[in-house]
Amino acid sequence: MKRTLRFTLFIGFAFLFSSGLSGIHSLAAQEIQFSDSTLDAFSVEELVKIRQLLAKQRRKLLQREEQSRAKGLDLSKDFLDKTKAENSNQDKILLRVAEYYIEESKIELNRKMEAYDKQYDQFEKLLKAYEKGKIKTEPNPPEQPRIDYSKPISIYDLIIKNFPESDLVDDAYYSKAFLYERMGKKEQARKNFQIIIDRYPESRYAPEAYIKTAESFFYPDSGDTKETTILKLKKAIQLYKNVLQFKDSPRYQEAMYKLGWSYYRLAGEDPDYYTDAIINFMGVIEDIEKNKNLTPPGIWCVTM
Repeated sequence: MKRTLRFTLFIGFAFLFSSGLSGIHSLAAQEIQFSDSTLDAFSVEELVKIRQLLAKQRRKLLQREEQSRAKGLDLSKDFLDKTKAENSNQDKILLRVAEYYIEESKIELNRKMEAYDKQYDQFEKLLKAYEKGKIKTEPNPPEQPRIDYSKPISIYDLIIKNFPESDLVDDAYYSKAFLYERMGKKEQARKNFQIIIDRYPESRYAPEAYIKTAESFFYPDSGDTKETTILKLKKAIQLYKNVLQFKDSPRYQEAMYKLGWSYYRLAGEDPDYYTDAIINFMGVIEDIEKNKNLTPPGIWCVTM
């Protein structure tokens, strides 16, 4: 029971923190300090009362957010019925609509998690009854809900289809890839990252797209042969190299580091790659040293 209550408490505090409404940050911040040992100091009854309080506050926040979101959606949807000529900024409006739908998807997941939590409580009760021989059929645990971003993805598709010349098309492809990734649909995510690489190589999202695509080749799949692994590593190397074109990208050092590791792994078959591995690892160290004085003290994990 306490496992379920802890999960609910975490969801409750996390929701309050993410809502961004005034007057709740101090309450949400306490979640960081909550641990199993802290919660063990409470009785089950006290934890239930805390959960009920959180649920009450959460319902109020949900109601306020839904009212605000509904107004925004109604306003934004008015633009969807207009032609391009009537509304030259429709692509930007659609982007805003997608953002509303993303928030709506998160709230819907929270609702489903609440229902799941109750279902899991019932499952645990039935499981105990089964173990004691009170019921004959072993209960099945409820399926944990997953986030569904299909609505915002469909809006991004509208931008891509109806505004192919828009400056926001690469935003739409990147957002689709990101949401697919969050949904666990890696292949769809990879396809959209690849589109950015192929069609928008100068996009601000290109370094991220290169990194994400490279990761799919860097990490081996179960059942990969030696030859397949080598081929995939070489593809990853080329993609990581492309990131190095963007020296101001926050992904620059990571790409150099992963290049070093890719060459190091290849060196197991061909020792000549050790030189490339060392060069890239040293490049990471030199880059850290070069930028060390520009960074506030206390955040570097590596001391030279």
